[in-house]
Order: sequence, then structure tokens, then C-alpha cells
Amino acid sequence: MKILLRAAFLLIFSVSWAVSSYDEFLKAWNAKDYPKSLQYIQKAYAENPGTDYIIYWYGIVLYQSEKYADAAAMFKKLDPEYQKLAAAFYLSHCYLKMEKPAWALPYLKHGISLEDDKSSLKQYLYSGMVNALIQLNDTKGLEDMFPLYSAYMKDNSALNYTYPLYQIAKYYQSIAIGAGTNGNYTDADKYAAKSAEYAGMGIGTYEAYYDPFLYAQAYAAAKIYPKAVSLYAGFSSEQFTMKDVWYYAECLKSSGKSADALQAIKKGLKKYKNSASHDYWIRWVYFHLVRLASELKDTETYEMFEKELLAYFKKNPDKDFDWVKYTIANIYQEIGFDTFGTELSKTCFAKVKKYYEMGMGKYQNWIRMSDIGILGDAVQYWDKNYAVKKNSAYRLDMLFWFWTESDAVWKSVAGTNLSMKKSLDKSVTNDLIKSFDVFRKIYFYFSDGQILPEMDIVFVDATATAFTQTIYLSPINGKDGKPLEDFPINYIVDEQIPGYPGWMIYEYRNQYDVFCDVWPSHHLSGIASYGGQTIVPYIKQTKLRGGMKISDKSLSKPWTIIHEFFHNVEATYRAALKGGYPFIAHMFRDTFRDYWPSWYHGEGELTYYKLVFDKYVLPTGCDKMHYKMNADHTSPEQVKKYWDYYRQTAFVNIKSAYYYKKSGMDYYYKGDKDAALKEFKNAYNYFPYGYEVNEMLGLLTFQKKDYSNSYYYYKQAIEYDETNRYRLTMLAYLADKIGKTGEACADYLTAYKLYGGDPSDLYYAGRIYYIAKDYMNAEKCLLPIITKHPESEFTKYAVQLIANIYVYFDIDYPKAKEFLDKYYSLIKESDVLKDVSLNYAIALGETGDKKAALSYLKKAKQYGAAGKTLDFYLNKYSKSK
Repeated sequence: MKILLRAAFLLIFSVSWAVSSYDEFLKAWNAKDYPKSLQYIQKAYAENPGTDYIIYWYGIVLYQSEKYADAAAMFKKLDPEYQKLAAAFYLSHCYLKMEKPAWALPYLKHGISLEDDKSSLKQYLYSGMVNALIQLNDTKGLEDMFPLYSAYMKDNSALNYTYPLYQIAKYYQSIAIGAGTNGNYTDADKYAAKSAEYAGMGIGTYEAYYDPFLYAQAYAAAKIYPKAVSLYAGFSSEQFTMKDVWYYAECLKSSGKSADALQAIKKGLKKYKNSASHDYWIRWVYFHLVRLASELKDTETYEMFEKELLAYFKKNPDKDFDWVKYTIANIYQEIGFDTFGTELSKTCFAKVKKYYEMGMGKYQNWIRMSDIGILGDAVQYWDKNYAVKKNSAYRLDMLFWFWTESDAVWKSVAGTNLSMKKSLDKSVTNDLIKSFDVFRKIYFYFSDGQILPEMDIVFVDATATAFTQTIYLSPINGKDGKPLEDFPINYIVDEQIPGYPGWMIYEYRNQYDVFCDVWPSHHLSGIASYGGQTIVPYIKQTKLRGGMKISDKSLSKPWTIIHEFFHNVEATYRAALKGGYPFIAHMFRDTFRDYWPSWYHGEGELTYYKLVFDKYVLPTGCDKMHYKMNADHTSPEQVKKYWDYYRQTAFVNIKSAYYYKKSGMDYYYKGDKDAALKEFKNAYNYFPYGYEVNEMLGLLTFQKKDYSNSYYYYKQAIEYDETNRYRLTMLAYLADKIGKTGEACADYLTAYKLYGGDPSDLYYAGRIYYIAKDYMNAEKCLLPIITKHPESEFTKYAVQLIANIYVYFDIDYPKAKEFLDKYYSLIKESDVLKDVSLNYAIALGETGDKKAALSYLKKAKQYGAAGKTLDFYLNKYSKSK
């Protein structure tokens, strides 16, 4: 515009005569007193209304004064040949300023068609044409005009047309966004490409105002995430800023690709952190990082940026930083719980402590530091006491049965009827194993090593229980007089199967089992309510043990089992809890604070449970509960190995194996052992790690005298489940049968040491050593039978074999005499006396007492001894009389 005014001003001084009003106009114009210049040019026009240069300048002053309609009217009075390029410019731009692009268009086209006067007017006419066509949404006009514009700018390379290019790029981008968010992806992509094409021609300083990713962001805003993701993936990453990183990650996350979203954040923080948009968007990207790392429990990625993230928030204090610290602490807390008992767990809990000590504002009490402390104590207690106390611990067998699908019906708080059908989550066994492992160690610690929970799995091929939602009001009031608990919970209202499964399974179980009913559901809670006050652990006067109803989803949280099971313990001892304490189905932390003020000081649930154990359960010696006393010498490593097999097997295969096993047992009890063997092999093919299947295969193949396969199956039965005496001695017998004598002896000796000290185990080991001519080890096995179990039926055989060793193999007659002097009297039965008497005779005779020797030789003959050895010594000692 300044160029145009300067050109017009030079024109003024080309006039050879002057008018007085015009002279005054010039003075005012040069002094930049525009109101006065308008006043004088009006007078000049009044004095000379037909003079083109006065008309021309009057129009310019009116334009400058933003009187666009008057200016347009004035320019129309000019001679068509007078300053025609400039006149076309002013006329067109008057109408553009008046937002009448259709009126401006003819003058713009006319001006562009005129010969260029090298005053840059044509450039402004072209840019005005761009403006008008955009306002008129005339994309065809733009496409037709632009080649001319481009050629003109090429011929005038000193000129700049970055702003019109920016305008066109933005215009096409807006068309693309509108079309795309309305579902017209063909046009959207076409115009997005055109937008990028014009922006790519070079928009100079306007790049700061042109966002190449706005097209993708529009899809994100419209929640058309897959399209947005595909666009971001196709963009050149060199153009990304932190804003784009945030949007891209948001679209990926919203598309269910959280892991990819975190990778995009990871890449973005490494590459684009110092971009112009860093200061504003880096905060949101850090929040994204925390949120995604939390969802995925990806501490490795978070730790890559932990130092810079903490430094950022220290430099830029933010009210949401407490949330960041809590969220990160919670990640480590959950991983610590998930990996409970490992070194990783300890590392994670140390991280929790670090963030806890940094302070989390209103989130401070959301982290269960006291529970973490108890977890650490429980692990240490387990490691220190398991080997010592497991032999004397009561056994708590927790039986988990699973439903195939759930048909849930409930009402929302608003009263709306809701329903849901869900199949069992395939990861449920993994979650169960993890949760049960935590429960097992915690309960062992709480009970001071008196109680050791076991676990078993059963499948029920039926529909799970329906449930409804209601409002539960606690019978206990707080200090304010209101119920301590007033919130919606789910509880069982109807059973959807014929016959209660607890009763069915009860027929095949012992009285000490605890039943945990697991059904498929989106609902997170577990419910310790069925059976009324028939609670677990087993109460003496009740036939059916109660139990817990737990959703499969809740099994991912170890606290569900602990929380639900504890209420049953709590109920068992409710009479011992003073102060008129009634049973509360669900007592949460806030309730602890109001109901147990003398106990509760902000601790987590585990602290409360431990207090109940210490105050009420342990002082009674657990006398209100029944557990089974059953030795288990399975190592923790072996238990872990067994459950690892469950983790690596598809859930559907585990279920199929269970049903084949059940069918095999039915055939076995009917006496059809061949059919039973076939079904057990089918079960084995689906899940070869079940101890019962392996044990039955071992038994059936043993009965067919297939000792090699029988050995193999029994070996696996021991590997996959607890090691008991029957399995161990059976394995030892089979090992001996197939020539693994060393292993057989070792198993027999282990059985003797761990399972009650049965002398038969010593005898069979000693006998194997004896046959193998390992007389030293044979004696070590056989002698304790005589000294520790003199009344045992195996004592006589031990005496016989040791006497044989001393007399015939060691040929140590004094030792044989000393041995038989002491133990001969233990032998009462003639089938052994004949051999032992002969041995005693030889020992006596070879140490000089021929008379006594002859006496025992006669006894040996009387008991049935015969043969060359007897005849030889009879002859020898008779001659020396």
C-alpha cells in the first residue's frame, strides 16, 4: 500500500499548475494530517469535479479514511484510460474491504489482464483475487488463476507472495477438515494434499501459523482415531513438534494402541523436546508419559525420562505434580505386588518409598506404605521360617472352581435394569496363581507359621450366578451418627445352575477345604457372603464350608482374596471382639478409622488384619478353625515350577484336560481300566502337567507292568505337585525296576527322612545296595532299622542281611559275633532264623567257640537250613571236637 501511495504522490508534482484548495491538500497530506487533507481534497473536487487526478486522489483519501463505498463511487468516475491499473486495484479492494468479493472479482480480473507497470500493483491484484476466490469458495477459479499468478511471480522474482500461498494452503486445509469430519474422505484427502502442496511452495514467516498436522488433529477432535493415526504415521516426522507428539499419542491410545502411543512419546521426547512448542506442550506430553507408563506398567520407559521429568516439574511447579508422583508410585506399588517376593518387588517398593517421601499432597494416603512394610516382613518371614515350620503347619486347602460364563443381572443406582454376558477370561489362571502366592505368604506370616494354604482348581461347566446391585447400609454408625458404610455393592441373589456346586463337590472333598467360586464378570469385587454365616475357614458345627464369590477380573488384584477371606476370619472371632462388635461384611480403611480409632492410624488393610490375628486369632491357637494336618515337603521352587506350567498353557486346554481327567476317573471307578487309560492320555495331551493325570497314568501303566512309562508318569506327578510318601516310594520302586538303583535308594531314604520314618523305606534302600554289592551303604541303611525300630517287621530282614555282609563278604567274624550276640534274640520267625542261625554258628565257630557253633548249626538245620554251607561247617566243627 505504501508503494501505491508513493506512486500517486509523485504524480501530484507532475502537474504544471495548481489550485489553491489542492495546494492545501498537498500540505496536509505531506504533514500526515489526513482529516484536514480529506477536507481540502473535497473542496478541490467541488471546485474541479471533472479533473481525473483530483477524482483519483479524492478516491485514495476516501479509501485511506476507510470510506470504501464513497471511494468506489469516486473511482468509477475516472476516465477508463486514466491510471487504469491502479483504479482496478482500488475498486476491487474497496469491495473486498466491504466484504463483497463477487463485486470485486470483475475489477480484479480486469486489472490482472492489463499490462504490468512494474509498480507491484499486479501482485496486489493477484493476492486480492486469491482472497476473493477463497471467500467465494471458488476452488476452480483458484486453480485456473494460480498458473498465471505463479508465472507472474516467476517473472518478478524480487516480489514475495508467501502470504497468498499461506492463504490458499489454509483454505484447502479447511475444506479437507470439513469433508473429512463429515465422512467424505476422498475429497478430504485430495484437499489435504493440495494444502500441503501450496504450503510446500514456501510460505516464509507464515509457517509459524500453518499447522501441517491440523488435518489429522481435526480427525482426533472428531474421535475418528484410526484415520488420524494413519495420517500421523504418514507425515514426515521432521515436521513434528511436541504438540503433534501429544496428539499422535492420544490417537494411538484412543485406538487401543497404548504401547505404540508410549513409543511415540518416547521418540518425541528424545527428538522434539526443544521445538518452539516445547514450553507449553512438554507438560502435557509428560502427563501422557506418566498415564501410559501407568497403564502398561512400563517403568523402563518412564525411568528413561524420570530425571528430566522431575527436573521439569521442579522448575515449573504445577498443582497436578502431586498426581504425577502418586501415579508413578502406584505403578511401582502394583508391580511390587505383582512380583511379590522377588528382588524386583523390593526394588519397586523402594521406588514407592522414594516418591512417598517426596510428598503427594492429597494423594499421600492413597499409597499403602504400612501394607508394603508388612509385605516385606511377610517375604522375610517366609524365607526364614518356611523350611522349619511348614512340617507343623495346618493345611488350608483352597479349592477354586470356575464357571464358563456369567449371566449377570443388576440394577444401577439410578434404578436402570442392566445385564451382561461374559465368558471366562483366558488369563484367569495366571492371575489366580499370582494372587494366591501373595495370599499364601501373607497368611503364613499372619498365622506365625501355623497355617499354610494350598490350592486346587476345578471347572464347572455351567452358567455363573446372577447378581444385583443395591445399597448396603452398615448397622454401625460413626461419630456423626451416620452409617459408616453407605455405598452400592453387589451381592448374590440367585443361583443359575441345578444343584449347588458346593454340595456336589463336597461329596468328593474332605471337611477342611475352602471353596472359592470364580465367575466371569467385569465387576471387580469379591463377595464373602454365600452360605449366610457359614464362613471359612471351616467351622466345626457346619457341614458345608462357606466361601468366596470372586469375579475373574478381581483375581488380578491379590488384595481381593486377602480382603474377602479375612472377613471370614473376622466373623469367626467376632464374639471375641469386645464392645458388642457385629459382623461387618466389608470393612474398608475409612471404616477402620471410625470404628477402631485406638488401632487405626492411617495404615492399610493388612495392618488391620495383622492386629486381629495378633489380638484374637493367635492367642486362641486357631482353635475355632479346622485345618488338615498333612505333611508337605515340596520346595517353593518346585511349587513355582508347577504353576509356571499353568501360565504357559492355554486356558481352553487346561479346561479340556480337566474334563478328560474327570471322565477317566469315572471309567476307573467302574473298573474299565483300558477306557480310563485312554481318557487320561487324552487329558495328558491337552495339559501334561496335571499331577492327578500323571499319577493315574503311572498307576495304570504299572498295573500293565510297563515300568518305564509308569516311572515317567510318577516322576512328573512329583514334579508338578507336592511330594508325598506314596509318590516317592512308588517312584523309588519303579526306578529300581528300570535299573536306576542310585535314584531308587535316594528316594527311599528321602521318604524315610521326611515322611514319618517308616523302616520299610530304609529296608528297601538297604536291600538295593546289598544286591548291588555296595555293602557299606547297605549296612548304613539296615542298621538303623534294628536300633530304632526293633519291633518292626523289617528288623529280622535287616539282621539277616547285615549278618550275611559280615560273614560272607566282609569276612569279619568277630564283628559278626558281636552283632549277633546283641541282636540274634530279636529274630522270632523260622524263615529267617535258619539263615541267621547259620551265620551266628559260623561267627561263633570261626572265633573259637566250636561247641556253641555246632549248637546253632543244629538249630539252623532244625529251622530248615540245608545245603553245602551247612554240611561244610557241621563237618568242620565236628572234627575239631
